Amino acid sequence: MMLFRKTDTNFIAHRGMSGIAPENTAAAFRLAGESGFWGCECDIYETARDEKNGGSFDLAISHDASLKRMCGIDDPVRSKTARQLSEIRITGGNGIDVYPDEKICFFGEYADICSEFRMAPVVEIKDTRMSDEAIRRAADILARKSLLGNAMILCFDPNKLNTLRYYCREKYNADPDIYLLAHKYFPVMPVAMKASRNDFTGLSIHAAHMTGRVYKFCKARGLQLNFWNVKDDADILDMITKYRAGSVTCDFCHFDTM
Repeated sequence: MMLFRKTDTNFIAHRGMSGIAPENTAAAFRLAGESGFWGCECDIYETARDEKNGGSFDLAISHDASLKRMCGIDDPVRSKTARQLSEIRITGGNGIDVYPDEKICFFGEYADICSEFRMAPVVEIKDTRMSDEAIRRAADILARKSLLGNAMILCFDPNKLNTLRYYCREKYNADPDIYLLAHKYFPVMPVAMKASRNDFTGLSIHAAHMTGRVYKFCKARGLQLNFWNVKDDADILDMITKYRAGSVTCDFCHFDTM
Protein backbone atom coordinates (compact mmCIF):
# COMPACT_ATOMS: atom_id res chain seq x y z
CA MET A 1 0.00 0.00 0.00
CA MET A 2 1.37 3.39 -1.03
CA LEU A 3 0.75 6.55 1.01
CA PHE A 4 0.24 9.80 -0.89
CA ARG A 5 0.66 13.33 0.39
CA LYS A 6 -2.46 15.35 -0.30
CA THR A 7 -0.38 18.47 -0.91
CA ASP A 8 1.30 16.96 -3.99
CA THR A 9 -1.85 16.43 -6.04
CA ASN A 10 -5.55 17.03 -5.47
CA PHE A 11 -7.19 13.64 -4.94
CA ILE A 12 -10.83 13.27 -5.93
CA ALA A 13 -13.11 10.43 -4.87
CA HIS A 14 -14.69 8.94 -7.99
CA ARG A 15 -18.49 9.12 -7.51
CA GLY A 16 -17.63 9.23 -3.83
CA MET A 17 -15.89 6.25 -2.27
CA SER A 18 -17.46 4.05 -4.93
CA GLY A 19 -15.11 1.16 -4.23
CA ILE A 20 -16.67 0.74 -0.79
CA ALA A 21 -20.22 2.13 -0.96
CA PRO A 22 -22.69 2.34 -3.85
CA GLU A 23 -21.58 5.08 -6.22
CA ASN A 24 -23.04 8.58 -6.14
CA THR A 25 -24.85 8.00 -2.84
CA ALA A 26 -24.75 10.05 0.34
CA ALA A 27 -22.91 7.15 2.01
CA ALA A 28 -20.19 7.19 -0.66
CA PHE A 29 -19.81 10.97 -0.41
CA ARG A 30 -19.56 10.87 3.39
CA LEU A 31 -16.94 8.14 3.25
CA ALA A 32 -14.91 10.32 0.89
CA GLY A 33 -15.02 13.16 3.40
CA GLU A 34 -14.10 10.90 6.29
CA SER A 35 -11.19 9.45 4.27
CA GLY A 36 -9.60 12.83 3.67
CA PHE A 37 -10.17 13.37 -0.04
CA TRP A 38 -9.62 16.90 -1.34
CA GLY A 39 -12.65 16.63 -3.59
CA CYS A 40 -15.63 14.43 -4.34
CA GLU A 41 -16.93 13.82 -7.86
CA CYS A 42 -20.59 13.40 -8.79
CA ASP A 43 -22.71 13.31 -11.95
CA ILE A 44 -25.89 15.36 -12.28
CA TYR A 45 -29.12 15.07 -14.25
CA GLU A 46 -32.11 17.36 -14.48
CA THR A 47 -35.30 15.72 -13.23
CA ALA A 48 -38.65 15.83 -14.99
CA ARG A 49 -40.86 18.83 -14.25
CA ASP A 50 -43.51 18.20 -11.64
CA GLU A 51 -46.57 19.79 -13.22
CA LYS A 52 -48.63 19.03 -10.11
CA ASN A 53 -46.21 21.16 -8.10
CA GLY A 54 -45.83 24.26 -10.23
CA GLY A 55 -43.43 22.71 -12.72
CA SER A 56 -40.70 22.33 -10.10
CA PHE A 57 -37.58 20.29 -10.79
CA ASP A 58 -34.35 19.29 -9.10
CA LEU A 59 -30.89 17.92 -9.86
CA ALA A 60 -30.50 14.20 -9.25
CA ILE A 61 -27.15 12.44 -8.98
CA SER A 62 -26.57 9.46 -11.25
CA HIS A 63 -23.78 8.36 -13.55
CA ASP A 64 -26.08 6.50 -15.93
CA ALA A 65 -28.90 7.99 -17.95
CA SER A 66 -30.97 4.97 -16.92
CA LEU A 67 -31.94 3.82 -13.43
CA LYS A 68 -31.53 0.16 -14.39
CA ARG A 69 -27.98 -0.63 -13.23
CA MET A 70 -28.17 1.02 -9.81
CA CYS A 71 -31.89 0.80 -9.04
CA GLY A 72 -33.23 -2.07 -11.14
CA ILE A 73 -35.74 0.19 -12.90
CA ASP A 74 -35.50 0.39 -16.68
CA ASP A 75 -36.46 4.07 -16.96
CA PRO A 76 -34.44 7.21 -17.71
CA VAL A 77 -33.50 9.43 -14.77
CA ARG A 78 -34.95 12.38 -16.69
CA SER A 79 -38.37 10.71 -16.90
CA LYS A 80 -38.95 10.94 -13.14
CA THR A 81 -39.83 13.95 -11.02
CA ALA A 82 -37.80 14.72 -7.94
CA ARG A 83 -40.61 13.38 -5.77
CA GLN A 84 -40.64 10.09 -7.67
CA LEU A 85 -36.85 9.74 -7.58
CA SER A 86 -36.74 10.43 -3.86
CA GLU A 87 -38.71 7.24 -3.28
CA ILE A 88 -36.38 5.00 -5.32
CA ARG A 89 -33.93 2.79 -3.42
CA ILE A 90 -30.44 1.96 -4.63
CA THR A 91 -30.17 -1.80 -5.21
CA GLY A 92 -26.74 -2.19 -6.86
CA GLY A 93 -23.12 -1.17 -6.50
CA ASN A 94 -20.23 -1.96 -4.21
CA GLY A 95 -21.07 -2.39 -0.54
CA ILE A 96 -24.80 -2.64 -1.12
CA ASP A 97 -25.05 -5.24 1.68
CA VAL A 98 -23.41 -2.80 4.09
CA TYR A 99 -25.40 0.20 2.84
CA PRO A 100 -28.83 -1.25 1.94
CA ASP A 101 -30.89 1.85 2.73
CA GLU A 102 -29.43 4.39 0.29
CA LYS A 103 -31.76 6.24 -2.07
CA ILE A 104 -31.16 8.59 -5.00
CA CYS A 105 -29.05 11.49 -3.76
CA PHE A 106 -29.85 15.03 -4.85
CA PHE A 107 -27.38 17.80 -5.57
CA GLY A 108 -28.34 19.88 -2.54
CA GLU A 109 -27.55 17.02 -0.17
CA TYR A 110 -24.27 16.40 -1.97
CA ALA A 111 -23.35 20.08 -1.53
CA ASP A 112 -24.19 19.84 2.17
CA ILE A 113 -21.80 16.90 2.56
CA CYS A 114 -19.02 18.69 0.67
CA SER A 115 -19.51 21.71 2.92
CA GLU A 116 -19.52 19.59 6.08
CA PHE A 117 -16.22 17.89 5.22
CA ARG A 118 -14.69 20.89 3.44
CA MET A 119 -14.35 18.93 0.22
CA ALA A 120 -14.20 20.60 -3.17
CA PRO A 121 -17.29 19.76 -5.24
CA VAL A 122 -16.28 18.12 -8.51
CA VAL A 123 -19.38 18.15 -10.65
CA GLU A 124 -19.83 16.50 -14.00
CA ILE A 125 -22.77 17.79 -16.05
CA LYS A 126 -23.67 14.33 -17.32
CA ASP A 127 -27.09 15.27 -18.70
CA THR A 128 -26.57 16.02 -22.39
CA ARG A 129 -29.95 17.80 -22.54
CA MET A 130 -29.66 19.79 -19.34
CA SER A 131 -31.43 23.14 -19.63
CA ASP A 132 -29.72 26.46 -18.98
CA GLU A 133 -32.09 26.91 -16.04
CA ALA A 134 -30.86 23.68 -14.48
CA ILE A 135 -27.23 24.65 -15.04
CA ARG A 136 -27.89 27.94 -13.27
CA ARG A 137 -29.61 26.01 -10.45
CA ALA A 138 -26.43 23.97 -9.95
CA ALA A 139 -24.37 27.16 -9.64
CA ASP A 140 -26.90 28.66 -7.22
CA ILE A 141 -26.76 25.61 -4.94
CA LEU A 142 -22.97 25.72 -4.82
CA ALA A 143 -23.00 29.46 -4.19
CA ARG A 144 -25.42 29.15 -1.26
CA LYS A 145 -22.97 26.75 0.40
CA SER A 146 -19.96 29.00 -0.36
CA LEU A 147 -18.55 26.23 -2.55
CA LEU A 148 -18.55 27.91 -5.95
CA GLY A 149 -15.05 29.36 -5.85
CA ASN A 150 -13.53 25.99 -4.98
CA ALA A 151 -15.59 23.91 -7.41
CA MET A 152 -14.48 21.93 -10.45
CA ILE A 153 -17.07 21.63 -13.21
CA LEU A 154 -16.64 19.04 -15.95
CA CYS A 155 -18.56 18.23 -19.11
CA PHE A 156 -18.07 16.81 -22.60
CA ASP A 157 -20.01 19.77 -24.02
CA PRO A 158 -18.12 23.10 -24.05
CA ASN A 159 -21.36 25.03 -24.55
CA LYS A 160 -22.75 23.89 -21.21
CA LEU A 161 -19.47 24.75 -19.52
CA ASN A 162 -19.55 28.23 -21.01
CA THR A 163 -23.17 28.70 -19.93
CA LEU A 164 -22.22 27.94 -16.34
CA ARG A 165 -19.02 29.98 -16.43
CA TYR A 166 -20.70 33.12 -17.76
CA TYR A 167 -23.52 32.84 -15.22
CA CYS A 168 -21.07 32.45 -12.34
CA ARG A 169 -19.12 35.48 -13.47
CA GLU A 170 -22.13 37.70 -13.99
CA LYS A 171 -24.11 36.79 -10.87
CA TYR A 172 -21.45 35.78 -8.36
CA ASN A 173 -18.20 37.26 -9.69
CA ALA A 174 -16.80 33.74 -9.30
CA ASP A 175 -14.70 31.55 -11.53
CA PRO A 176 -14.98 27.84 -10.76
CA ASP A 177 -12.41 25.64 -12.46
CA ILE A 178 -13.78 24.45 -15.80
CA TYR A 179 -12.56 21.19 -17.36
CA LEU A 180 -13.47 19.81 -20.76
CA LEU A 181 -13.85 16.04 -20.70
CA ALA A 182 -12.15 13.90 -23.33
CA HIS A 183 -14.11 10.78 -24.25
CA LYS A 184 -12.09 7.59 -23.93
CA TYR A 185 -13.26 6.34 -27.35
CA PHE A 186 -12.19 9.36 -29.40
CA PRO A 187 -8.88 11.16 -30.09
CA VAL A 188 -7.79 13.42 -27.24
CA MET A 189 -5.83 16.12 -29.06
CA PRO A 190 -8.86 17.82 -30.70
CA VAL A 191 -10.48 18.05 -27.26
CA ALA A 192 -7.33 19.57 -25.77
CA MET A 193 -7.28 22.15 -28.56
CA LYS A 194 -10.95 22.97 -27.92
CA ALA A 195 -10.26 23.41 -24.19
CA SER A 196 -7.45 25.81 -25.04
CA ARG A 197 -9.57 27.83 -27.50
CA ASN A 198 -12.28 28.24 -24.86
CA ASP A 199 -9.73 29.28 -22.25
CA PHE A 200 -10.90 26.54 -19.88
CA THR A 201 -8.92 25.63 -16.77
CA GLY A 202 -7.95 22.26 -18.05
CA LEU A 203 -8.55 18.90 -19.63
CA SER A 204 -10.06 15.85 -17.94
CA ILE A 205 -8.79 12.66 -19.54
CA HIS A 206 -9.07 8.91 -19.11
CA ALA A 207 -5.73 7.82 -17.65
CA ALA A 208 -5.18 5.09 -20.26
CA HIS A 209 -5.35 7.58 -23.14
CA MET A 210 -2.73 10.09 -22.04
CA THR A 211 0.16 10.63 -24.46
CA GLY A 212 3.34 12.65 -24.43
CA ARG A 213 2.04 14.80 -27.28
CA VAL A 214 -1.08 15.75 -25.34
CA TYR A 215 0.99 16.46 -22.23
CA LYS A 216 3.35 18.79 -24.11
CA PHE A 217 0.41 20.65 -25.69
CA CYS A 218 -1.37 21.11 -22.36
CA LYS A 219 1.81 22.24 -20.63
CA ALA A 220 2.54 24.79 -23.37
CA ARG A 221 -1.03 26.15 -23.25
CA GLY A 222 -1.29 26.26 -19.46
CA LEU A 223 -4.02 23.61 -19.26
CA GLN A 224 -4.29 21.71 -16.00
CA LEU A 225 -4.66 17.93 -16.22
CA ASN A 226 -7.23 15.85 -14.38
CA PHE A 227 -6.97 12.08 -14.77
CA TRP A 228 -9.92 9.77 -14.16
CA ASN A 229 -10.38 6.03 -13.89
CA VAL A 230 -7.00 5.67 -12.20
CA LYS A 231 -7.18 2.16 -10.79
CA ASP A 232 -4.16 1.52 -8.56
CA ASP A 233 -1.27 3.12 -6.70
CA ALA A 234 1.21 2.55 -9.53
CA ASP A 235 -1.05 4.35 -12.02
CA ILE A 236 -1.57 7.24 -9.60
CA LEU A 237 2.19 7.60 -9.13
CA ASP A 238 2.70 7.53 -12.91
CA MET A 239 0.16 10.31 -13.47
CA ILE A 240 1.81 12.44 -10.79
CA THR A 241 5.46 11.93 -11.71
CA LYS A 242 5.28 11.56 -15.48
CA TYR A 243 2.45 13.94 -16.34
CA ARG A 244 2.39 16.32 -13.35
CA ALA A 245 -1.29 15.71 -12.68
CA GLY A 246 -3.09 18.60 -11.06
CA SER A 247 -5.75 16.19 -9.85
CA VAL A 248 -6.45 12.47 -9.92
CA THR A 249 -9.94 10.95 -9.70
CA CYS A 250 -9.82 7.47 -8.17
CA ASP A 251 -12.03 4.96 -6.38
CA PHE A 252 -9.85 4.88 -3.26
CA CYS A 253 -6.51 6.19 -2.03
CA HIS A 254 -4.42 6.10 1.14
CA PHE A 255 -3.02 9.37 2.44
CA ASP A 256 0.09 10.13 4.44
CA THR A 257 -1.12 12.07 7.48
CA MET A 258 2.35 12.99 8.73
